[in-house]
Amino acid sequence: MSAPHIPILRQGRVYKSLDVQTVPKLGTDEAAAEISFACADMIKYDLYKMDSARAALKKFSCQDLVDITKRAGEIFLNDDLPVGTEGVLQSPENYVLSLASTSGLPHALIRMNMKRLGGIFADIDVIFRGLTRGLDWAVLDKGYGEQGGAIGYLVCEANRGLEYMFTMMNNARHAVGLEGVAIGERAYQHALHYARER
Repeated sequence: MSAPHIPILRQGRVYKSLDVQTVPKLGTDEAAAEISFACADMIKYDLYKMDSARAALKKFSCQDLVDITKRAGEIFLNDDLPVGTEGVLQSPENYVLSLASTSGLPHALIRMNMKRLGGIFADIDVIFRGLTRGLDWAVLDKGYGEQGGAIGYLVCEANRGLEYMFTMMNNARHAVGLEGVAIGERAYQHALHYARER
């Protein structure tokens, strides 16, 4: 069997890039896998399609996504999964052997990490509730709502919150930099005045 090709997933679709890299087995020239790479322009192009990706996700409630994640954890730990683009299946044990052959990690450590990752997927609802501090998931589904007397509003155009947050952070960075320049200038003025009066 030739080395499997690990594609890029673009909006849920398999994509084989022209830009590929071969990953050898540790200590040999034998190929373990071929991996597609995404260039910056490809990522920028796909970011312009975020509205359609958001629309696809909006079909699911938070509870649906948590259930899917839990099921994915079970599948990851127990089932044979497709690897590459040729329909070849890989068992959990073959995954351990493949990862060990490319990384040099001990099998026991890889299995421990698999169980840890599977445990995160299994407890994603608990993790999610902790991150949202117990927020009712219906509020997240709608994007606004009320809980415990606190009211949350949608304050910007839908699906643009992250962009607005980064704009705000960049503006804040500029303001902090300008403040630093102003403090430095004032310190220089005081030092100059002191030096002239000595």
